[in-house]
Amino acid sequence: QELLVPGPNVDQGYGRVNMETATSPLANQYYTMVLDAPGVAQGESVSYAVSGGIHKVTLVYTDAPGSSASAKALVNNLDLEVKMNDGRILKSTSTLNNSEQIVAQQGEISEVVVRGVNIPQGRDGVLPFALVVSR
Repeated sequence: QELLVPGPNVDQGYGRVNMETATSPLANQYYTMVLDAPGVAQGESVSYAVSGGIHKVTLVYTDAPGSSASAKALVNNLDLEVKMNDGRILKSTSTLNNSEQIVAQQGEISEVVVRGVNIPQGRDGVLPFALVVSR
């Protein structure tokens, strides 16, 4: 079927984005790290120490197709957590989306944690993900 509108659009999206190419002009001003991680297994967590005035972390991953008969479409589930320099812990625990973001309104983020909550359809039990850590 021919699409009525050229991409990117709501039917096709953007496709797989090369984050290094997409963000390199903004590197010094906006972002510190783009991480395309090998993944995390169910019940495990992966943590990354960060520095340099980090205030925003975005986690994204590709999910397996959900069943049309299911109450929710999300199959695999990762959670995002950040630890602040002042000791606070902020969490994003969405069970509906394959992207999560935490924006620290005050203070700086010192550690980012990705948790494998439910991964019934990962690659060999592991779900790859990407993180963008921004100022």
